[in-house]
Parts: sequence; C-alpha cells; structure tokens
Amino acid sequence: MGHQAMHFLGSRLVSNGVGFRVWAPFVTNASVLVGEEFSWAEYQLTSEENGYWFGVVENAQPGQ
Repeated sequence: MGHQAMHFLGSRLVSNGVGFRVWAPFVTNASVLVGEEFSWAEYQLTSEENGYWFGVVENAQPGQ
C-alpha cells in the first residue's frame, strides 16, 4: 500500500467555508489573505503538529 498524505495542503472547500492548510515549520504565526484586490481580510491560522497550520474562513467562496 502506498503512502497516504496525513494532511491536505492549500485550500479546500469545507461545509462551512474554505479550509486552508500550510506547512511552515519555522514560523511563529501564519495567516491567509482573502478577498478582492485592495480589499483583503487577514485570517490567522492555528498551529497544528509538525509545522502544519490550519484555519477555516467561514462563508468564503471559491475565487475570493
């Protein structure tokens, strides 16, 4: 059986918005910017194990 990824990376639609996960093992905080050009909102991600960061932007839509 092949190796299965423990975590998805990038963005993914979830039931209540869009989930974001990045791997950044050497940072002390991480965030994503969501919105339209010159009208961005910053959302902090929460630290998980092994350098992964995750957060859900509720009610976000693809293309924002």
